Amino acid sequence: MIRLEDRDLCTGRLVQDEACDAGNHSAHTDAPAFTLLWYPTDAGLDVKAHDGTWSRAIPPPGAMLLITGDLLHFASQGSATPTVHRPPLCLTKRPVLMLFVYPDSNAKIGPSSVPPCVALTTLEYSAWHTSGWQASAAVAEELGLNPGAKQDPS
Repeated sequence: MIRLEDRDLCTGRLVQDEACDAGNHSAHTDAPAFTLLWYPTDAGLDVKAHDGTWSRAIPPPGAMLLITGDLLHFASQGSATPTVHRPPLCLTKRPVLMLFVYPDSNAKIGPSSVPPCVALTTLEYSAWHTSGWQASAAVAEELGLNPGAKQDPS
């Protein structure tokens, strides 16, 4: 967690992606406003384009991937589409640094034309979002993905 003047600015994790076989290859969107991803190897993500095709996004050496999330979609009144992505098929774990960027935890966001439509603090939005993945289900339905689920079967 990165803090400034007793405010939560973002969270970061250094993790290893699990091996991504066909059973662990689900498409999804991320909850925060932005996610920064750094892969120390030639790894990356599969990103779904608006036309439904998938492309491999591999950052050049020393660069990071920036993907938009559900919170930015909510805060932008739907004009910033969250990035639908999935891990590429792989048989081994791969290291990745993930930095999830949220506004200050008490910042008021909204109301918005996208669910949940009412003004909420970042903490309230996060609680709503993780409650049964309601926000991602709404976003997935809006994007034409599998309604009612956070995963895309393709």
